[in-house]
Amino acid sequence: MKEAQHGLVSKIKILRVSPYPLVRFTLTRDEDELNCLINQHALNFLYQVNDGDYLAAFGHTNKRKQFVIEKFAVQKLNQTEKVLQK
Repeated sequence: MKEAQHGLVSKIKILRVSPYPLVRFTLTRDEDELNCLINQHALNFLYQVNDGDYLAAFGHTNKRKQFVIEKFAVQKLNQTEKVLQK
């Protein structure tokens, strides 16, 4: 089932580079942490997103309860907004 998630990005890690990049990260909303994977647009994700950025994502959950992202949008937070989020 397709669903939308949003939250702050942290713990970005490259799992695989070849033949296709695979990136994992944690999406935090309130006190909940969601493990996420991105494959289709992994290079764009690495270019656009930093730890602490706000991300809105669309995708599905796999059997391991990881959120597999198909589309995403990034909102850059300024330093004041990052402090208020914590």
